[in-house]
Amino acid sequence: MHPETPNNSIKDSVLASIQSHSIIMKPKWHFLLRTALVIVGAVLTALALVYVVSFTVFMLRQNGALYAPTFGLAGVEELLRSLPWIFVLLALVFLTIVEILVRQYSFAYKRPLVVSVAGLTLLVCVSGFLVDKTHLHEEAYRQATMGKLPFAGALYRVHSFPPMRNAVIGLIKTKTATGFTLEGHRHETFVVTLTPETIVNDQDVTINDLVMVFGSRINENIQAVGVQELPEAPPWIEHDIHTLRYNITE
Repeated sequence: MHPETPNNSIKDSVLASIQSHSIIMKPKWHFLLRTALVIVGAVLTALALVYVVSFTVFMLRQNGALYAPTFGLAGVEELLRSLPWIFVLLALVFLTIVEILVRQYSFAYKRPLVVSVAGLTLLVCVSGFLVDKTHLHEEAYRQATMGKLPFAGALYRVHSFPPMRNAVIGLIKTKTATGFTLEGHRHETFVVTLTPETIVNDQDVTINDLVMVFGSRINENIQAVGVQELPEAPPWIEHDIHTLRYNITE
């Protein structure tokens, strides 16, 4: 008679537990259903996460905060001050849920947690910026302002233009000896002063160009820390910019 090995002992113990009904064998469909639910949950949460990240990028691009870090430490501080923290926290919640779900599979749990989280964060951030490039949010904003977006309309009307304290977006109206005049939202006119320390990210800015001016503001006077030309007008100021360009051209 062969001596009892550890494997045989474990096998006998499991068989005995099954026979005594202390262990209940679950059918295969149970595991398939559980896997399907985990995958669907992870995909839906990941899509929600990408949407929140892309919407955050859209908001920061709307008010120019996305360009602020190019103006140094003061610009980085302004970006952090302008972050919509409620959406940042929501993104962290979704990120945590996705990480918990995907770590049930070997491709994730075999990797260190830091590596897995870093990789997932990078993937989501890249996806968020790519979604923002599709102008999905601009179109949603326009539909919301026309009352044609019943469910998410309030989200765009309330949150899509968070103010940035030290920046103004508008058109260069005239050149002056010390800088230029800028006409912005609601036809406000600002006198912008440039200094040797002012960072101008595009040295060719001229009359009729759309720019963001970052700097300290006293009434209608702005001491510019930086000037950034913008590729296109944010939706909330599009109509004003079109009118201003027409008037300046005339």
